[in-house]
Amino acid sequence: MKTDTIDQAPAPKGDPLLSSARAIIAIIQVFAALGFVLVLITIGAVLTVRRPIVLAKIAAAGGSPWAYPAMLFGLLLLLALLYLTRRFLNELKGIVDSVRAGDPFAEVNAARLQRMGWTTVTMLALGTVFSILVDVFARYAQALGLHERNGHGFLSGVLLALVLFILARVFRAGHGLRDDLEGTV
Repeated sequence: MKTDTIDQAPAPKGDPLLSSARAIIAIIQVFAALGFVLVLITIGAVLTVRRPIVLAKIAAAGGSPWAYPAMLFGLLLLLALLYLTRRFLNELKGIVDSVRAGDPFAEVNAARLQRMGWTTVTMLALGTVFSILVDVFARYAQALGLHERNGHGFLSGVLLALVLFILARVFRAGHGLRDDLEGTV
């Protein structure tokens, strides 16, 4: 059953927020893809040519026999998180595109938001396990020649800000539609 829709003017193509959001999403997607490839290469190296070196360094740091498999599990979790980040960003890009086209209340956007919610829940669960592994391995980091870097909080903040600004546009458009509907009754 198809209902009539109110024609809404699309957002201007030069809308700075939506253009910036698309650019930021694209940049983060590239970094997520590069990170995915780098983690795959790291897993390959840790399983093959670097395996004896990694095992020796873990042993020298007093690591348990479970440290190596746990490290590989952590790398697999990181792959999953990067993949889910990519999926989340694809959904967000779809919402941005529909807002630019002037159709923010399309049914597909409700489905996108729901998938984004489930993706976020999954990422939080995997991220929690990953954080625990990182905490456990913090004592081995120096022995393995790793240094702590944490840009995750900043990146999450940027994504949250984008989502909130875009949802503000969606609600503003919805408010305008409601006012139009009230005026026609």
